[in-house]
Amino acid sequence: MKKSKVVVLFMEEQEWQKTSGDHKGVKLGSLAGQYSIPDNFNDPLDDLSDYM
Repeated sequence: MKKSKVVVLFMEEQEWQKTSGDHKGVKLGSLAGQYSIPDNFNDPLDDLSDYM
């Protein structure tokens, strides 16, 4: 592992104001109910059984 220099930059915080015509991005909860997670989602994968 090599040593490296790290630079941390602290920038001034800017206040953000939402305008009435600002509709960019994804609305939180807009995909609710459209996708489901299978019951076996957390089960081990057979492909990784050699490593477990």
